[in-house]
Amino acid sequence: SGVISPTTNVLSPVTLAILEDSGWYKANYTKSHVSPWGHSVGCDFVSSPCLVGGGNGRDGTLPSYSRGFFCNKASSRACSP
Repeated sequence: SGVISPTTNVLSPVTLAILEDSGWYKANYTKSHVSPWGHSVGCDFVSSPCLVGGGNGRDGTLPSYSRGFFCNKASSRACSP
């Protein structure tokens, strides 16, 4: 099935490594790109909350490490209510 995304889809080196480790594929890493999602943001991106406050994880404040990667208003485009 296809992927619908407002941004460019990225085939990362990690994805290729997982496919290659399955034993079914031989990856061509020259075709991979590092995903910009969370790149160079720091450890807080994976170890801290996406939103701060707001209750029920909705309409909170975006910490600096989340800006550009998460939305903070349930009514915003691409946010699930």
